[in-house]
Amino acid sequence: MDDVTLTPGHPSRPTARRRRGLLVVLALALAATPLSLVPLSPGTAAAPARADLRVASVARGSFVAQRGERFSTSAVVVNRGRRSAPPTRVGVLLSRNATRGSGDRFLTGAKVAGLDPGQRRTRAVGGRLPASLATGVWRLLVCADVDSDVRESSETDNCAVWRTFTISSASTPPPTPPPAGPSGGAAAVCGGDVVPYPQGTTPPAGVRFEVGPSDDAGVVDVPADPVGSEFTYIDEYQQTIVTVTNVGTAQAYGVTVQALPCPAGGSPGWGQLSAWTGDVPQAEQCTPSLPAAASCRVSVYAHDVRLGGVRPGYLRVIGSTDVLAVFPVRVTATSRGFMALSDFPGSDDLLGNAPGAHLRVLLRATNVGDRDAVPTFEFDESAGTPDGVFSLDSSWDAPEGEHRCDPMFSAASQTWIGALSPGTSCIVAIDVCSSQSSVDWRTDVVARLPGDSLARSQVRSLHFTTVSGGDPVGC
Repeated sequence: MDDVTLTPGHPSRPTARRRRGLLVVLALALAATPLSLVPLSPGTAAAPARADLRVASVARGSFVAQRGERFSTSAVVVNRGRRSAPPTRVGVLLSRNATRGSGDRFLTGAKVAGLDPGQRRTRAVGGRLPASLATGVWRLLVCADVDSDVRESSETDNCAVWRTFTISSASTPPPTPPPAGPSGGAAAVCGGDVVPYPQGTTPPAGVRFEVGPSDDAGVVDVPADPVGSEFTYIDEYQQTIVTVTNVGTAQAYGVTVQALPCPAGGSPGWGQLSAWTGDVPQAEQCTPSLPAAASCRVSVYAHDVRLGGVRPGYLRVIGSTDVLAVFPVRVTATSRGFMALSDFPGSDDLLGNAPGAHLRVLLRATNVGDRDAVPTFEFDESAGTPDGVFSLDSSWDAPEGEHRCDPMFSAASQTWIGALSPGTSCIVAIDVCSSQSSVDWRTDVVARLPGDSLARSQVRSLHFTTVSGGDPVGC
């Protein structure tokens, strides 16, 4: 049974009996091979890590199911993937069904900053239903990454159905243009301290404005970041993109938009209200000319906010030099602690010192927010100052009646000990020393709140120099 017969003309070709024996040997060899050495087939390759953007929820918002009517809502966009996503847009699409398709119509969108895995952001969106809309059942889809800029692990879960509505043949026809004359949103805001036309003028005949998104009373909501160093960390503020529409029959000239707090609104720690165009595409920015039925957009936000609560403000639309319209704004901020840094008597002069001399700077840290805060400090030495020139000094006694900023984390209670209640303060000492001569160094002292890498409070700048000449002296 073990004989091997060769096929004539093919001296090396084994018969079927030998082939079966070789297959058995090969199977045994593969069984003894470590699994790590067996190559994976293409169908079992691990999927690459990618972002996965979805609409987690959509607010009820404002909506009227009629042709030409305005709508507004806010959407929560979340990254469920395993890789960060770059900035994108969330948009509203008009669709015949619950699935995004090539026949859907884009209505409006809003910019969404980059999202790390698990991170989410809320953005307001507002627009108008088309004035010409066929009868039947329609849906409004709110879609993350509406421009399909991000390659995701799943491209089919970006959208959520916000509204389902029906347009019948008896639906209200598109609204007719308003009559010529002024329009300024609310007749008065800020308790009557601000009126639409404070200069005693009225817009040109036929020029009328609307803003959105807004609630049923025409109030624009602005969620404010409680810290608000918007030009240092992009995520330290929130903004509302406001659409300004000339719903009249005449063209408006020289249009700009301002955002202002009410005259009696808030304390100095409440923050500032601003409007700018940095996050609005140039083609959508308010220009010196806004024709009838045209719209422009502006970003409205509150920054340097230290106290929580709701405060009133207003948007002012200006044409050339005259006020054309005024609309109310409602700014909402959450409570939090906020550290303010100020000089404390007894600090050494940091300019023109000898190498090797230890100097001390004393700063007072005050919680000017409206809830407890734990002060921690660090140095921003990005200007090139060597490590160790500026350091926190823990070997000194606080002046009489004061106490040192010495927050400590308790592992037992999982809490910080040494929190400052609103209005209270502590003293921090900074040791400064360099062994080198002819140095000119700067640093920023940054007060932070533990547990939040972006929650930076006030920054204090320090400038340190030593005299020229002489040998290095150790610190």
